Amino acid sequence: MFTRKRLAEFTPDDRLFFNVHLDGLEASHDRAVERKGVFREAIAGIREAKAAGFKVSTNTTVYKETDMREIAELFRLSEAVRGGRPHDRTGVRLLRRERPRDFHDPRRRRGEISANIDALARDFPLITSPVYLEFLQGRRDLPCTAWGNPTYNVKRVERALLPDHRRSLPDICGVMTRTDWESYGRHGDDPRCEHCMVHCGYEPSAALGINAKLADSLKLLAWALR
Repeated sequence: MFTRKRLAEFTPDDRLFFNVHLDGLEASHDRAVERKGVFREAIAGIREAKAAGFKVSTNTTVYKETDMREIAELFRLSEAVRGGRPHDRTGVRLLRRERPRDFHDPRRRRGEISANIDALARDFPLITSPVYLEFLQGRRDLPCTAWGNPTYNVKRVERALLPDHRRSLPDICGVMTRTDWESYGRHGDDPRCEHCMVHCGYEPSAALGINAKLADSLKLLAWALR
């Protein structure tokens, strides 16, 4: 919603890109954000940013209800809007769950999305690294590196995943220094983390080389050069 409003404050640079969130095609995205017209504004923002010479990437959250065929269609639309530029990538954030009652059998769901992930990675230039994709598919284990990938947007620094921090640790310094990080993640003792696989916790682990394999460097090099 802010892309067109704030575009004039920036200058195109090889190290800068706009990341536009798209959670599906128009009906799905507007339903996810609970506001009509957001999808069209996002697409308009992408077009205007590209016309001004900026790099633009998109970021998509895939929920357990998501139809992966729609995601493929969304990615095709995104590439067309961006002009098919090779330096523009598409991000995928899979299986976000916010409440324990939303949890489901991760092994079953992983089997369902595995082939879809491979197809998306083959057909589109994904921001998501191959190591994290293997984690999503159940082919390797990674610990959570909470806050290893903080996000800053035009309104604020994004808060931590769990609501505890918003209530008791309102500032970033408090979050970083007074949180018992060992209690979170799939190997911690917080039941809310039992089946979590969200990218902001596990993609940093992949980037840091935790539980690395010998072939990872070659995989990452091929992915970076794509």
